Amino acid sequence: MPMLDQNTINCLNTFVRGCRFDGIWSQMIEVNCILFITGGLDNLDLAMTPLILSPAGAPINGNRMWQGLGFTQADATANGVVGSVGGQYRAFTNLIPSNCFASDTNAGASVYISSITNTAAIDFGCFGTVGSACFQVSTDFSDNLTRFDCWENADLNGETQAAAPGKSGFYSMSRIAASDTRIYFGNSTNAFSQIGSTNANPLGGNKASVNQTILMWCTRSNAGTPFSFTDRRLSFIAIHNGLTTSQTQSLFNRVQALRTCLGGGFA
Repeated sequence: MPMLDQNTINCLNTFVRGCRFDGIWSQMIEVNCILFITGGLDNLDLAMTPLILSPAGAPINGNRMWQGLGFTQADATANGVVGSVGGQYRAFTNLIPSNCFASDTNAGASVYISSITNTAAIDFGCFGTVGSACFQVSTDFSDNLTRFDCWENADLNGETQAAAPGKSGFYSMSRIAASDTRIYFGNSTNAFSQIGSTNANPLGGNKASVNQTILMWCTRSNAGTPFSFTDRRLSFIAIHNGLTTSQTQSLFNRVQALRTCLGGGFA
C-alpha cells in the first residue's frame, strides 16, 4: 500500500476522532474511504484497503485488502473508483451478512456516490447460497428507485424503496427494528433527510440465509456469480449496524467533511 501524505493522514484522523466523539465509530463494521494519492503508483491497492476491517478479519482472501478484479489504475481518481456495466468490475470484501451483523433487525450500509447514473445496476450486495434472500443496495436503479434489500426476496417482496433523488451524494440505509427500515440522502447542497417512507413491514428471510460474500460495484447471485455491475463512481463505503436518524446524520456530516478534506469524491 502506498504511504499516505500528511493531508490524507490529517483528514482520516479528523474523521475517526469525529466519529468517536459522535458515538458512532463503535457502530461501524467495515469502512473503506477509497483513498487516492496524487502521483501514486498503486492507487487501486490503496482504494481496496479498508480503514477498518470487520471483526471477522479477512476470511475471504487472507489479507487486509478487498480483492478488486477488472479495474485499471485509470478507474481510481481523487473522486473515487468507477465501475463499468460491461466491464464486470467488482471487489470481494471480507463481509458475509450471516456473520457480520449482530441480529436480523440491526443492519445497515452507507455509500457516497460521487458520480450517479440511472442504470439497472446494484452498487453492492449478495444473495444467500440457498433461496433468494439478499442484502444489497442500489442508489438509482433504472426504474428511478433507490432500493435497500435487508434479507428480502429476489422478487422485491418487502424491499425498502424510495424515489431516487437522481443526484450524487451520500446514501444510507438502516434497519433498526423488525418494523423500522429507512433510507437517507444528503450532499453539500441538499440537506440530509430521510427519503421515502419508513418500511414497517420488510418481508423476506433473515441474516442467516444470506451467506455469500458481499461484492462491491455489483452483487452476487446465490450461485456465487457476480452480476448487475454498476458504472457509478463510489468514494466511500461503510457496512455498519443499523443507525438511528441522528446517528446517520452524524455519519453524513463526517463523511461529507472527510471527502471535502480529501479534495474530491463529494457532491
